[in-house]
Amino acid sequence: MSEQALEPIREETIDFYGDEIPTALVVIDEDGRQVVYVPIRPLVEYMGLSWPGQWERIKRDAVLSEIVQGVRVTRTPEEGGSQVMLCLPLDYINGFLFGINANRVKQELRDRLITYQRECYQVLAAAFLDPAAAVERLRHLYRQKGYSDRWIDSRLRSISIRNELIDEWKQRGVKEDAEFAVLTAVISKGAFGVTPAEHKKLKGLNRQNLRDHMTNEELVFTMMGELATTRIARRDDAQGFAENEEAAQEGGELAGDSRRKFEEQTGAPVLSSRNFLEQPEAQGRLPLDNNTQ
Repeated sequence: MSEQALEPIREETIDFYGDEIPTALVVIDEDGRQVVYVPIRPLVEYMGLSWPGQWERIKRDAVLSEIVQGVRVTRTPEEGGSQVMLCLPLDYINGFLFGINANRVKQELRDRLITYQRECYQVLAAAFLDPAAAVERLRHLYRQKGYSDRWIDSRLRSISIRNELIDEWKQRGVKEDAEFAVLTAVISKGAFGVTPAEHKKLKGLNRQNLRDHMTNEELVFTMMGELATTRIARRDDAQGFAENEEAAQEGGELAGDSRRKFEEQTGAPVLSSRNFLEQPEAQGRLPLDNNTQ
């Protein structure tokens, strides 16, 4: 393993059965060869396994110990922050996962581990090799978890709008660390009156992905705030953190004004304590689901 951490030229966060798995595309030599690296620790922890134990297994492996590499990776844009994480090339992830004996893990973890062993390589590869296939795969995974097609459409649109905003921030000099999290909190505060952390607490969530537990209405106004922020940043040619913070505040407030008018007309609050930990979304139809087109 090289002692110098690699810097990615592109990062992707893959939503995999509710877990956000970061990946990084890295140029590894002067000839421009590119390799997709996947941080190992998040995979291990998402499966409920011991990271020290798996790290020792990697170090004992003649192949994995030579190719494991430190890469500076942003865990998720919403959380912000980057750190050097031990990663394996994408091509070796499948072998690493199949090196874990599912019969030796606790019963409650076994099915999840087998799911990862079966699906992880395909999902990660699709994100870089075939974006359309990745979208269809996400749609399939959400259906398996019990979400309605209407909710899935909203969720996929929210991912697209979020990615557009992230790209805009990057181009406008916003640092890819805590500044992402601060700006996201500004938009959320304007749209809902709460930060993402407060929203998760309201829903009783811990490590779960907040947006996977949003109702249709919450997704709609989240998208409105982020889309408005993107357009306002372009309108004002916002540069740097301070100017983009002003755009985020204006975008969030625009969504907040719309939310309050929506609540006044429908007579029901948008912000919800509901989560989908126990009840799949498709089993409890939401107000927007009752509208036919």
